[in-house]
Amino acid sequence: MLGFSVFLHQIDESYITTMAEAGFQKVFSTLQLNENAEEDLTTLANICLEHQLQLVLDVHPAVFQTHPVDSLIRLGIQNLRLDDGFELEDMKQLSSHFKLILNASTITEQIVMDLLRAGIPNTRLEAWHNYYPHAYTGLDEIFFNAQNDMLQKYGIETAAFIRGDVLRGPLFEGLPTIESHRQLSPFASYLRIKDSVDHVLVGDLQISPASIHQLKQYVLSEQMTLRVKLLKAYAYVEKQLFHNRPDEAAYVIRFAESRTLYKREVPVDGAAAARAIGAITIDNASFGRYEGEIQIVKKAMLGDSRVNWIGEVIEEDLPLIQLIRSNQAIQLEVISWI
Repeated sequence: MLGFSVFLHQIDESYITTMAEAGFQKVFSTLQLNENAEEDLTTLANICLEHQLQLVLDVHPAVFQTHPVDSLIRLGIQNLRLDDGFELEDMKQLSSHFKLILNASTITEQIVMDLLRAGIPNTRLEAWHNYYPHAYTGLDEIFFNAQNDMLQKYGIETAAFIRGDVLRGPLFEGLPTIESHRQLSPFASYLRIKDSVDHVLVGDLQISPASIHQLKQYVLSEQMTLRVKLLKAYAYVEKQLFHNRPDEAAYVIRFAESRTLYKREVPVDGAAAARAIGAITIDNASFGRYEGEIQIVKKAMLGDSRVNWIGEVIEEDLPLIQLIRSNQAIQLEVISWI
């Protein structure tokens, strides 16, 4: 399940509506630094109810001095993400009113067992990792996966954060869970993390319409949308749905349908330039029966006079190439013509 963050005092209702329409279902917000934001919390809670979004509030024990349990229940809040400082008995009482979201980045197996022995069913528990605003402080992937394995062993769903396109201050370094994802696009981060957790949320203020489209298409049909620069002479490939061949090649993505799609002769352009990672090529008339085959380069190669360069995947989407597997559906989206 996909989710996104909305920070009190920075509520953008049009963005929330866009995300809901794109299929995002969870909203994360925090009362940690906004204990007095009652009006904003009411506004956000009402918007989430209107769009049937599950709102999760990050809280610490002192929050209940300004936002008593009864007031949160009246707002329709059903999920609390608990920071440090809650005693076992407090958590047991809260679990009768809210689903409790544990801190997956810091929790131990002993605490999990204590909660279950106290009578809190695992259906009333989830565990979400932190996001890390400070560069180089995000989680190590081995530790991250070990925490997820431990939690899922007890039937507890997990979640993690990916960076956005509009970064949150004051550091503006992204809000990912995993450090190695800090410079990746939201879609690339999602693809790397989706099989490790049950839910993926955008940590930062917003993601772009392009990222929303990439995520939506993949969730709906596992379609990989690659943003490219393309020669106008090959405009016919834009928006065409291709598939990587079932016999996955080591050096290139091979578009299975491409040779039957292009019926005209592909002229020899004579360039024979070296093929960099992300280059989009087409085999020309000199390649005989392979004429018309479109490929995306996964590993750099020497040039070949039988192969024409026709475009390239944009830098931000280059990490996606290595994630394309056998039979993967692929669509090229042209962001500029050459």
